[in-house]
Amino acid sequence: MSKLHTLLRKRGLTVTCAESCTGGLIAKLLTDPAGASAVFRGSFVTYCNEMKADLLGVRPETLERFGAVSPETACEMAIGALSRVGADVAVSATGVAGPGESEGKPVGTVCIAVALRREVLNGKALTESSNAPLRQDTLNGGTADGAAPNAPAPGCPAGEPVCAWVKTYRFDGTRAMNRQFAARAALQLAQTSLESPASLGKPFQTA
Repeated sequence: MSKLHTLLRKRGLTVTCAESCTGGLIAKLLTDPAGASAVFRGSFVTYCNEMKADLLGVRPETLERFGAVSPETACEMAIGALSRVGADVAVSATGVAGPGESEGKPVGTVCIAVALRREVLNGKALTESSNAPLRQDTLNGGTADGAAPNAPAPGCPAGEPVCAWVKTYRFDGTRAMNRQFAARAALQLAQTSLESPASLGKPFQTA
């Protein structure tokens, strides 16, 4: 069982994912270990922009202004998946696996986001009750480490139900390799968000 699965099970958390360029590879890695059903709630593969908007709630203006391969879109994909599936943690990936560039973005460019409910950052173990709708409002930077149990979580201001971080990668491999690299990077980012969210810096700010 992977370190991410162990962390999720220990804290009673669930995970979901929203994928574009990885085409389901993140979900495969999440469901490969035995007993994955205890932590994995389901996933989305949204290859075209219409599905990103219809299934995940990515705003048309975000896609038009920034494009499908952008931190902004990756962030909204993760938040949308988190809300729709009722999970505690969500990861997303959108990028250019190859062989040619897309939207002027070079091959190997992948934007990966992770979104967590504020209660997760406060250290609370969540259960099936974690299905309150989430807002895709602007996510502001926030508080220092060592906050009181009922205070805003690190990087998550009071009133904001979710925090999201985004990293942009540039992989240098074949199409198949870039997809694999991205899927594994997504799980690593999710693991880091649970182990040491402060190391990720302030949450990403949506437009």
